Amino acid sequence: MNSIRELLSEQGLTLLDADPAKCGAPAPVLALCERLADNYPVCLTFLKYIRSCLSNKTARCTFPLTSIPEEERPATQALARELENCGLLADLFIKPGEMIRGTFPLIPRVNEFLTGDFLEIYAAGTAARALKEAAEVRALDWELLANAVVEGLGESHELDLLFRAGRCLFWCEVKSGHFSDYGKYYRIGRWLGVHPDRYLLLTAEKTSSSCETISYFYEFHVSNIQDFPGTLSRMLEHALDRQASEDASPAPATDIITHTNLSAAPAAERTAL
Repeated sequence: MNSIRELLSEQGLTLLDADPAKCGAPAPVLALCERLADNYPVCLTFLKYIRSCLSNKTARCTFPLTSIPEEERPATQALARELENCGLLADLFIKPGEMIRGTFPLIPRVNEFLTGDFLEIYAAGTAARALKEAAEVRALDWELLANAVVEGLGESHELDLLFRAGRCLFWCEVKSGHFSDYGKYYRIGRWLGVHPDRYLLLTAEKTSSSCETISYFYEFHVSNIQDFPGTLSRMLEHALDRQASEDASPAPATDIITHTNLSAAPAAERTAL
């Protein structure tokens, strides 16, 4: 068995820390994260409003439903009720089709959850299920870390998700809101020594077409929320099947590649996202 720590050490990198909380959220919290993720596209305006309020330490919620298309209002109202039910929005009053009023509890864990942690917990839960299924089918041990702090080779980075099955190391970053510095993750992937076909960027607000285009240019998987479970499962399946094929051949395994002369994954192995 090779742990993530040992695989990183082979690359000259050191695992300093990780956050077990995002990988061990209770089932009801995971279910809430999944509901928020499922409703992210249709409730995006309201979620951005919440993020703005909490970033500005504004407790009062006064959201005009008239600011969003009529077809988005029922789901947004339902989301507000869900937040109240879970203790994330107090003193809720909804005037259907017109206004949502309430109060946000300005408490660190609540604020962090609503401003982005829910998406990271969703990604961790989805990754754990997909990883467990893919590894067990192949009789491999597996491991998953969240917010892993890694240093070495003159750099240090906090990585949202690091996970492995057997000796295959994978990496996933999660971005809610606007994001455009894809070159940053191209460079970190090479520093980390993970094959480009084994890391995935979950970017919440991109269309499937945009994700596919970005993936083509940067040579790693890019997915929005809707496509994330399928993209993640395909990434795991293809990488583990390729590793099994390499292990069965006389050629040396290439799970962990060197930092120099890094080639992209063959086009046939990079599925359309």
